[in-house]
Amino acid sequence: MNSIALDIGASFVKAALFDENGTVLSKLQRASPKVHGSEDIFSLVQISALVSLVKEILSELTKNIKESKLCVSNEMHGFILAHADGSPCTDYISWQKEYGSEVVNGTSSVEILACDEYKDFVKKSGMGIRAGLPSSNLLYLICSEKLKKWAEEPLHFYTLGDYLVKALFCFEPLCHPTNAAATGLYDLEAGTWNYDFIKAIGAEKFVFPKISEEPVSCNFCDSSLSVYPAIGDQQAALLGAGLSGEGDLSFNLGTGAQVSLLSKNPDFSEKWQIRPFFNGFYLKTIPHLPSGRALNVFVRFVKDILCKFDVAVADERLWAVLLSEAEKCEKPTLSCDLSFFQNPLSANTVGSVTNIAEYALSVGSLFKSVFSKMADNFLAMANLLAPERDNVQRLVFSGGIARKIRIIRDAIISQYKNAEILPIIENETLAGLYKYGNQAKKLHIIWDLDGTLIDSAPEIKEVLDKSIKECGFSHLEQKADFRSGPPLDLILDEMYASSLSEHEKSSIIAAFRKNYDNCGFNHTPPFDGIEKILSDSRFVHHIVTNKPDLATARILEKLGWEKYFDSVITPYSFMKSADDNRKTKPELFDLCMADFPGEKFVGIGDMDTDAKAALENKIPAIGVLWGTGTDSELRECGCTHIARSVDELKTILADYC
Repeated sequence: MNSIALDIGASFVKAALFDENGTVLSKLQRASPKVHGSEDIFSLVQISALVSLVKEILSELTKNIKESKLCVSNEMHGFILAHADGSPCTDYISWQKEYGSEVVNGTSSVEILACDEYKDFVKKSGMGIRAGLPSSNLLYLICSEKLKKWAEEPLHFYTLGDYLVKALFCFEPLCHPTNAAATGLYDLEAGTWNYDFIKAIGAEKFVFPKISEEPVSCNFCDSSLSVYPAIGDQQAALLGAGLSGEGDLSFNLGTGAQVSLLSKNPDFSEKWQIRPFFNGFYLKTIPHLPSGRALNVFVRFVKDILCKFDVAVADERLWAVLLSEAEKCEKPTLSCDLSFFQNPLSANTVGSVTNIAEYALSVGSLFKSVFSKMADNFLAMANLLAPERDNVQRLVFSGGIARKIRIIRDAIISQYKNAEILPIIENETLAGLYKYGNQAKKLHIIWDLDGTLIDSAPEIKEVLDKSIKECGFSHLEQKADFRSGPPLDLILDEMYASSLSEHEKSSIIAAFRKNYDNCGFNHTPPFDGIEKILSDSRFVHHIVTNKPDLATARILEKLGWEKYFDSVITPYSFMKSADDNRKTKPELFDLCMADFPGEKFVGIGDMDTDAKAALENKIPAIGVLWGTGTDSELRECGCTHIARSVDELKTILADYC
């Protein structure tokens, strides 16, 4: 299926039509409509023109297209209030409208939100407090009574991309976590709107869209579209640039700049923001760093000099000279402060250039010093996010400044000797939107536990021998060697050729359960390399094991592995009493898969019973040879693949992704 990528930016609206292989078939770029200025917020200066422009672009891109995915990104931290019929009540209120700093009845929204009663709400949002955030701007609208006229009407709250979907396709849009979080009204831990926060600021009558990542089908002109929830432009750009794994460090350098570290955990701090990413990851982000906007102060100065002398120089030529002259300077000689606006580096809101020697001020020295200061700023923020530079896995650059100015890139790269440097790509936001709509579904893995994930056999054997001795049955003749894996009653049947009486068997099992549950599991290590697979974001993990619930839970807790598994299923999970029939492994596989219809599964285990359970449920069976089962047993039962090592298992799994 084709994909349409649509990026709604402050300066331009960019769009591209991709074929199913990711090849760009056509591209469009249009100047964005006039941004809402000093007009009343109820004057629809921007949004009406933007709806018309996007409709025009989509009409052109969908010509002769029967069906397509539509993936939208928008600038974040803005919102629109609309009536129930979808007509706008306000114009688009962007992050640049810092109403949160305006004083109403002796105080501002920012000051209100800084009070202790809001502290936990703000922390859970991951966004902190800023005058231009929707949380601040919405509180201002409520406190100033600008919405009093509609007090009895439940107005609808939309982010920019969501409202465009509503206006163009006439269905209630779904809000992606990346956009919801950017409002400051989201609960990162719960993954939903923070309705307690919303109520606390008096916004409980507003209608907020459902949080979702699922597409909605609709018709547009003569095309059938799968419309994906709009995502934040930062996340789209970083996805397109290649950010994907734990420890990836991003420098997104455009008009403004953000330095971000990709993490599996929402590590809350006042030093950075936490933003949702994809595949369960979070961005630890320090935004609003001086970048292109600050650089333009100096570029405008050069242009003004040229203009006064009636010299016309094209931007391309001007930048070529500025970069060339900066490259010629061996080192920066001037001291620059780029704090021309509020930023996390300084309390200043004016910049400066100092340390100017008599013959040291030139075009080259000025821009070399400015570029070097920008790089130093970015590195200082990166050091807050990732103090141990050797732990940074990859550097990901994106944005026009990163593409254009090699001096900045090289200064950053020189500080990360061990990191892989991803190549910079053009139009990373559009590329990210294509990836967003075409991300492969994650592979679900159903793991056996004993002999597959953990080397539990020695400790099980030790505890079983102890339990048999405690019961006074050491004299019984053992007919076969101990083999872990099956339920304990079947293990005993095999060891004693079914010669144990029910009393003897139940006595041993009861003693074993007591001893095993409390053994501490100090001699049950994971197999080397397994945790690397468990932490791989391409997979969703489940356990189906014959081990009882308590022992399973204690082993996972001991290893710190609870975080890796979406579900853990044992036969005992469904038994209300000892007399209930125990479910078989194929039945347990079926129960596990039932919660994920349409998803892709594989089963991994060390015994033929694991493989048969997978095959009976019509999913691939991967046998492993570091547990109990033998190569011949696994082959005879029809295993799809057999792995002799964990590295070989990684290779097999990669083929399913």
